[in-house]
Amino acid sequence: ISRIHFQGNVISPTLKQPLPSTFYKAALLLKKSSTIEIPRTTPSIKNKINDSTKLVSNQRLSTPLSDVPGITYVDSLISQITKITNQAGVKNYQGASSDKNQFRVTCKTANDVILAINKFEQKNLTINLSGDSFEFDSPININCNLTITSNSSSPIRFSFNKSASAYFLLLKAGNSLSIKNSRLDLEGIKSKAFITTDTSENPNHSWFSLINSKIENTNSIFFNAALSSVCDSIIVRNCLFNEGTATLFNLQEEKDNKGYYNVEKFILEGSIFNNRKGTLISVLRSGKDESTLGPRFSFVNNQIKDCTSNSTSLLELRGVQFTQVNNNTFTNCNETGTLIEYVDWVRAWHSLKNNSLIKSGNIKTNQYVNLN
Repeated sequence: ISRIHFQGNVISPTLKQPLPSTFYKAALLLKKSSTIEIPRTTPSIKNKINDSTKLVSNQRLSTPLSDVPGITYVDSLISQITKITNQAGVKNYQGASSDKNQFRVTCKTANDVILAINKFEQKNLTINLSGDSFEFDSPININCNLTITSNSSSPIRFSFNKSASAYFLLLKAGNSLSIKNSRLDLEGIKSKAFITTDTSENPNHSWFSLINSKIENTNSIFFNAALSSVCDSIIVRNCLFNEGTATLFNLQEEKDNKGYYNVEKFILEGSIFNNRKGTLISVLRSGKDESTLGPRFSFVNNQIKDCTSNSTSLLELRGVQFTQVNNNTFTNCNETGTLIEYVDWVRAWHSLKNNSLIKSGNIKTNQYVNLN
């Protein structure tokens, strides 16, 4: 660099202090869109830009640099930014659309369920279960926004006798699964997991909810988050998990120490866990990378009774950035073991308040757990 030339800099007339000759005051024109502001070319320019970069741009660039401050092609630039923004990144789950686009089907048999899911692929589908027993021969891929519901107060038995299968229901990326007002007996599910997220490493987000439902006799993982899959949210409210073995919610496949995790927001509240053997919830965000800020985990107003998990904790929170475990009652749970285990490799925030422990085990905390 042989020299630096500093000249022709525009500032707002609202500034009152004296200025050197390299500055001058002029109205600053801005073009505003919904998310950005871009300075337009200022008409009252006193000095043209004529430095070496400007000169060489005439030969080396298809479109030479402007010789005045500001941007002359503002509308085109905003259009391009908007287009790129809409195309960039993963496609977060947007939620099911309004009722007018919702297809509703009543299913009495397993075959009815399969036909409906295949017919309404990429649609918003509600299946009302009218039968009392559903026997499936093969796993099901959910490639729609699916809601499962029932009007029956009696247990609805699901059977899938394929112990070699990794899952029974696979929630494809970019779709949702909601189970509402249903009582499901899952003793007949022999696959390693009842539900798993997309196993293809597709980055599009999914969504799962379980509302006002009873889940009984689960001897397989109830919900498994596959490697490199992401849910916007997992929401469980006012549910009963009664009897069974194995982990209920398994979100610990991201073990490469890069700060990845499988869910942005995990809320479980107002629910009952009764007489279960196995970890209830295991969430992992491994590694010391602080560029990711999740997940957020909330476990509030729940009742846990007669649940044990042998050598593991009932709740395993490893590397989770933000947690609330408040107002829960643990009775006869892991009496000689660990109820909740917090493990952190980077700074985190945990609220642990107003929990009642009756004949139950200990809680392993660390410096990031707030007890007040």
